[in-house]
Amino acid sequence: MPHISNKARSLSGQQHINHSINTGSDGERRFYDSCKTAGFDIKKTNAKKDIYHHTDFMVDGKSFDVKGLKKSQKEGNILLELKNVQGKSGWCNNVGDPQWVAFDFNVFFLCVNNSNLYDLSLDICNLEDAVKKIDEALYKGYTRRNRKDLMTIVKLSDVLCNCEHWFLPYQPFHHPMELL
Repeated sequence: MPHISNKARSLSGQQHINHSINTGSDGERRFYDSCKTAGFDIKKTNAKKDIYHHTDFMVDGKSFDVKGLKKSQKEGNILLELKNVQGKSGWCNNVGDPQWVAFDFNVFFLCVNNSNLYDLSLDICNLEDAVKKIDEALYKGYTRRNRKDLMTIVKLSDVLCNCEHWFLPYQPFHHPMELL
């Protein structure tokens, strides 16, 4: 189950928290199943590793953050969190936590090198051009009201052309997920 920091929890309504948890849980389950079916060694991380290091799983010794199927992915885009609600490093960063980000696209996961994603955002986005709605954040900076986060949106095609990536087909596994 995805973990949410106390700061993020205090800034969101219960309905949003429940939706985020359900989207995250579904994506994590689907990723776990797909990795197991593909024969990868996969282990769920603890809450501390999840919250402070943006790492949901260790897969064959590499750290992964899983992003459940969101509206942006359905539209052919990818939402990037450069700073979290506290203004600290978001999950899209250049420090190696996590090494990979797995985006759920329903029939497959797009696994992308995180440092490449971060570099891409700096290269093609004008983060100083701030918008007030997430739907307007393509190549622009977006910060939610009363938060210190910073997000942007890039096109899937940008990621495929400029970032190290690989595809993991979705496959059900039908066995309990360890440590959940």
